[in-house]
Amino acid sequence: MRRRGCLISVAAILGLSLVCCLLLFFVGVPRFQDFVADGIGHALSTQVAEQVGPGGINLQPGTYTISMTELEQQLANAESTQGVEDIAFSAENGEIVLEFGSGGQTFGYSGVPVAEDGRLVLTDVTVEGGLPDWIFPADTLAGAIESGVNSYFDAQELDIVAVTAENEELVIEAQ
Repeated sequence: MRRRGCLISVAAILGLSLVCCLLLFFVGVPRFQDFVADGIGHALSTQVAEQVGPGGINLQPGTYTISMTELEQQLANAESTQGVEDIAFSAENGEIVLEFGSGGQTFGYSGVPVAEDGRLVLTDVTVEGGLPDWIFPADTLAGAIESGVNSYFDAQELDIVAVTAENEELVIEAQ
């Protein structure tokens, strides 16, 4: 009788462990992804507005430059990126690279910004450093960056027609 009770206890513990793992995977990971993406998207939108249209001015069609160095410094101090550590942005060779940490993990991504249908779109987004893509998918980060930039230009009723990433700057031409 004792062995049977022990087997039932072990089976119950294994079952509870499986339920906890499934909850973590189906509830915890998506919440983590949303938390980080929302923080980056909101902070990026705010910082783009401060760099491109300081003082709340209405933008006119033209060319606007976003400094990656300045953006990195602003995001590091932004309230909406709490829980996101060591943010590093760079722009070289037509590519944007973003690295950050959260929850003891380090994430690195790179992508090519292009103008598509009046919006900034990140293409060829890849995960750097062997991070499993299911923890924080590349398309989730791309969506956060795209949303952060596009929401500001949408609010100004401007279409993005060209984008370049060189010399630590993201240059956006809008009409």
